[in-house]
Amino acid sequence: MAKLHREANFTAMLIGLLIALVIGPVLLELDMYFSGISIQTVLAITLIVSIWSAIDSKLWFFGGIALALINGSVTLYTNFNPSFIADVIGLCTTFLFCALSIAFVISHLIEMQTGTFRLTQNHIVGAISIYLLLGIGFGVLNILLELLLPGSYKGLDPVNDGRVGLDLIYFSFVTMTTLGYGDITPVGPLARAVAYIGSVVGQFYIAILVAGLVGAFISQQMSRRNEE
Repeated sequence: MAKLHREANFTAMLIGLLIALVIGPVLLELDMYFSGISIQTVLAITLIVSIWSAIDSKLWFFGGIALALINGSVTLYTNFNPSFIADVIGLCTTFLFCALSIAFVISHLIEMQTGTFRLTQNHIVGAISIYLLLGIGFGVLNILLELLLPGSYKGLDPVNDGRVGLDLIYFSFVTMTTLGYGDITPVGPLARAVAYIGSVVGQFYIAILVAGLVGAFISQQMSRRNEE
């Protein structure tokens, strides 16, 4: 795969994801959240910030740029001309971005199977980013389901405008971590399927990939100390 001039730095991606997860609730708490600041707007900001992490690969980088342009254009359009179709397109491009970013980070993590690979803190940051991307990705699926099949989730306020998106992102992470507060409940068949798949994926990810990365990092540091 063709390379550009800089190695991937997943710190930018992690910062972008944290901004996306925090900015909406902060604006809501400060009574600064309004209809123009939709969940798509917040996720579009994440997409643009995070894409810098993929600059070492032409395929991922330019693919991400294409998604960013589509998502940004659709988001800008819906802020001035609310449209059901535009909302669906915006959410689909956001989901594709999450999938693309997860594949990109995993492609770097897989390199640890080679003998020359050296696990660094950057890869740990990448693993954390994958978990956040999974939560956002499942959250976007929740939003799409509620948009296409209204009433798929119980406990949402139908008149709270774009805040429903924030509620369903929150529900996604609560489900992945198996907290299960019960304030939002999936009632539709597809909504329940997304919920239990998200729960299984979240638990297996923590148990297998993150634990393996941390274990490999500790083992590497111990080996280095023994060599010294």
